[in-house]
Amino acid sequence: MKNTMYPKVQIAISLVNESRLAVRSGEQVDLELPSQGTESKSKESKDKQPTLAQLRLDARGYPVLPGSSLKGMLRALCDDTLAETLFGGQRQCTPQTGEGPKYLRLNGCVTVQGATALPDFVVSDSVVNDTYASIDEVTGTAKDNHLFSQAWIEPQTQFDWQLHCEFITHGQLEQLLSILSNARLQLGAGQKFGYGALTAAIPKQDGKLKVRVLTQEKLSEWLACQAPKPLDSFYTEKLIAPGKDPQQKSQPAKLCFTLALTSPDPLLVASPAYLSRLTEEQKASNSKDKLKNLYFSRDNDGQPVIPASALRGMLRARFIKIIRTLNAEIDEKTVQSLWAAIWGDSAKRSALIIHDARMAADARHAKHHQSMIAIDRFTGGVKDGALFEVEAFTLQGALHAQCEINHEALLRNPMATAVLVLVLKDLFEQKLTIGASKNRGFGRLGGNVLVNGKPLHSSRDFIQRCLTPLNITQETLLNALGELKALTPRELAHDE
Repeated sequence: MKNTMYPKVQIAISLVNESRLAVRSGEQVDLELPSQGTESKSKESKDKQPTLAQLRLDARGYPVLPGSSLKGMLRALCDDTLAETLFGGQRQCTPQTGEGPKYLRLNGCVTVQGATALPDFVVSDSVVNDTYASIDEVTGTAKDNHLFSQAWIEPQTQFDWQLHCEFITHGQLEQLLSILSNARLQLGAGQKFGYGALTAAIPKQDGKLKVRVLTQEKLSEWLACQAPKPLDSFYTEKLIAPGKDPQQKSQPAKLCFTLALTSPDPLLVASPAYLSRLTEEQKASNSKDKLKNLYFSRDNDGQPVIPASALRGMLRARFIKIIRTLNAEIDEKTVQSLWAAIWGDSAKRSALIIHDARMAADARHAKHHQSMIAIDRFTGGVKDGALFEVEAFTLQGALHAQCEINHEALLRNPMATAVLVLVLKDLFEQKLTIGASKNRGFGRLGGNVLVNGKPLHSSRDFIQRCLTPLNITQETLLNALGELKALTPRELAHDE
């Protein structure tokens, strides 16, 4: 049965994104700034104009998930042998004497088409443009007048997707269906923030997956037809059980935990997108109400949220600060080699995934309005006429941020793991700050770590509960910190 060959197979799949999703086209367009009541635009205002990173769109103007991106996602889930069989590849041939290397191109049996949004898709409801401030890598603060925007597809958007297979065996089809049914699918930008999570739904009947197949017999019947008939009418529905032992790449074991964040202060992680939306609404209604200069970030229900990007920035900055505190003579390349083990870089994906921090079920918040006077960073004095107003929030309870990190990353570099534990120690002791106006008494963060719903209140608890089962003991971490203190750039280069 597993060797039965099907000349053609069609698999209809419904894709739904569980978190926000973006596969972008690479194109940037200028966004119009809110009107300031003047007709002309100065060169300075044009320099301040933010750009929008656009989504990949089809001819209707609807978002599309490109087949190349989806194929890459599936290929990464298969082992090398199955990936080559299903999606093709190349194999090096033995060259003759004096010849250069030659490669044999292999065609796969699966064609991956793009996934398109349903006809009832409404762009205004399902696509949002979020505006961010660029961060100065040296100071860790927001750059003045350096805004950029990105388009995102909201969660629970449905896409139609089809896979077309040619001359695929029954066994290979079982393997493919098993991967589609069981694997964790993730696509597009922001995967280190938990974005791009997808679920694939294939029609079922009696616990089996329903696909359309063209058998050898039906193909012969179509070829023997005297009058031309559409090939599609010769397909039959077939129920197939997914393979029980798929040739799937083993998924790395992960440590999953939740950061339960609390604060005694007002919190203000500003949202340029929310301010822009209020500005447009005010403009449309001709309202004369004065808007505030900064508003806290919130979700679609108006509940406070700390974006994953802000959390990562805060934690990574503390990670780097701890390294430099332990070893003041360490150079930038050495520091980067250490933090990249956890946070990733341009060459490798982040090992630590952090999701947005959202209100716990029993948490409450209150809006906090405050007027402030801007301070000149060079003179330290008050700027004349620079009064501005902000809307922050105070928190009763906790914000929860889901996190996960590969066991391999924790085991591979004990120094980086030890520094990560020190970062969590600072969180336990409420030594971290986030957002705007930190020098005005805003933004202190503390909290604990939840593992399977049970709180851990100290770094010792975290080590015993999460790291000791991996054979990473407190003694191991202390030895790693001792090595970090004595580490020189030359020694690290030798280790690599």
